[in-house]
Amino acid sequence: MTNAHSLRWIAAGVVLAFAGGISLAAEGALKTGSRVSYVHRISLYDADGEVIGPEDEPVLPFSVVGTCGKCHSYDAIGSGRHFNAADPKADPGRPGEPWILTDLKTGTQIPISSRKWPGAYRPADVGLTPWAFVQTFGSHFPGGGLGDRFAGKVKDPKARWKISGKLEIGCLNCHSADPRHDTPEWGKQIAEQNFKWIHVATSGIGTVRGAARKLPDTYDPLLDADPASATGAKGPKLSYDEKRFDADERVLFRIPRKPPAERCTFCHFAREGASGAKEMREPTPLWRTDPDVHLSAGLTCADCHRNGLDHRIGRGDDEKSTLSCRGCHESGRLGAPKLRHLGLPAAHLEKLTCTACHSGPKPGEQAGDVRTARAHGLGIPSAHRRDDVPPYIKGPVFLRLANGKIAPHRIMWPAFWAHRKGDALSIIPPDVVNQAAGDILGGKKFKETDWQPLTEDQVSKTLDALAAKAGDAGEPVYVAGGKLYKRTKDGKLAASDHKAAAPYAWPFAHDVRPAPQALGADRTCTDCHSKNSGFFHGLVLAASPARIGKAVVKQMYELQGQKLSDVKAWERSARYRNLWIVVGLVAAGVLGLVLGSAIVMSLGAILRGIFVRKPRRVG
Repeated sequence: MTNAHSLRWIAAGVVLAFAGGISLAAEGALKTGSRVSYVHRISLYDADGEVIGPEDEPVLPFSVVGTCGKCHSYDAIGSGRHFNAADPKADPGRPGEPWILTDLKTGTQIPISSRKWPGAYRPADVGLTPWAFVQTFGSHFPGGGLGDRFAGKVKDPKARWKISGKLEIGCLNCHSADPRHDTPEWGKQIAEQNFKWIHVATSGIGTVRGAARKLPDTYDPLLDADPASATGAKGPKLSYDEKRFDADERVLFRIPRKPPAERCTFCHFAREGASGAKEMREPTPLWRTDPDVHLSAGLTCADCHRNGLDHRIGRGDDEKSTLSCRGCHESGRLGAPKLRHLGLPAAHLEKLTCTACHSGPKPGEQAGDVRTARAHGLGIPSAHRRDDVPPYIKGPVFLRLANGKIAPHRIMWPAFWAHRKGDALSIIPPDVVNQAAGDILGGKKFKETDWQPLTEDQVSKTLDALAAKAGDAGEPVYVAGGKLYKRTKDGKLAASDHKAAAPYAWPFAHDVRPAPQALGADRTCTDCHSKNSGFFHGLVLAASPARIGKAVVKQMYELQGQKLSDVKAWERSARYRNLWIVVGLVAAGVLGLVLGSAIVMSLGAILRGIFVRKPRRVG
């Protein structure tokens, strides 16, 4: 034990010393000073800074910190927006898409974020340690953050960072243009706890067989560098593709200056459902939809969402930025067509974002169902994908931003079990609910492919089961569909309002439609200002994983904070707009004739006074 302990401290010193070397190397990194991409024909380095060859024994996985960090500051990159969510010093910015903790068996869907976004819960609030967070959301988690820098901030006896390795930032997941790069493999390797081997498996320069999750908790990587040879264990076995290495044992990575758009859309793609009265409609088939007009025009995501080495990517919501909608279309930057809003009252540009008219599907009689990559695992092949299961997200829903402008949003209503003391709620993690409920929610026989919404009977019995084990934790309640439910003395469910049942919403900007397909493009105003318009009168259902109580349905003008009287007044104005234009033109014509007649008469009087002499009096 003493020798092992000493080895750990020696290894830690080597890593720290090497980390300092990386920082210095990054400061003096070579630069091309050109738009020509640097040719990344480079050596691979392991976590200890040693060069890796395909015939080494044992074969070690390459490290992003060791390899990419030779030229690029890993710490600077780690401060970027994709990786700094858990940093308390980082600016949270406007609310964005959360992670959604979903458990079908317990009817749970909770918005999660390490950022201080109103309405979203912190991972610790729902019992998620950094280890559990990575395991839960790993398929679309970019690495770093809770998987690396903040991995050890919370004590977790179930964590196995020493065996799996830290989850370093997946640089190649964004920057690789190699068609062999397998992004879906990222999630598979996380499920196997192969964190330190993950970059080899996804990049395609080697194969990884076996799983670190099968290694015993007593396995010590400092004593046995090759987990595949560990006695009685079936740890990860790595083999590199020797053809990828040149004579100097360097590997060529295809890394363009701008990442390909498909690297972004793997995590940021969304399928919009049909907007209609039917609940839980299937998403619109992809072959019937058009991509964002900017992508069709040849731009990539990185053309607008730019960043420096710090990876603090522009979000496009700063209208003063030259890389915002108005920044490009007012200046004609990147060939953008100039703004033309003929006939549009100027107030619209002050009260609406550009995306309100140009982004996402047009509003219908009811907000459609949305499936996002992060919430529903889009991009990962599946033979059992269902489009009617939680988490339930609705859109487009037109809501106000913090600056007062109306923008298209996606919205979800949380559903979870909790203990209530007074007005405060403490969430009960899904695994605790499952343990207490037993066969009430399906038990071991439950299959996700056969999932059905929770019934009122299941909710009632589960609340009873939780109450039996609550102790002094508080009264068990269930939040879902915009209401809080509790058991009454007569055994029934009682619904009430609670701030925790309020929806969480976040704005979106894509896919952008071309100008002829924008709202109001026909200049009739009825796309928004009519009793049949979805912009103000579209219904928004508080979709829930449970079929209990009366469904909460809101109209969009209510969610916007508008008055119905104002909405109807705008509709009357729009309905008679053409008539008012004609009346105005006629009135202007009549006024012009009267004014013209007055001018002629005035000129006549003036001319007569000048040229007509008055008769002289005789005598």
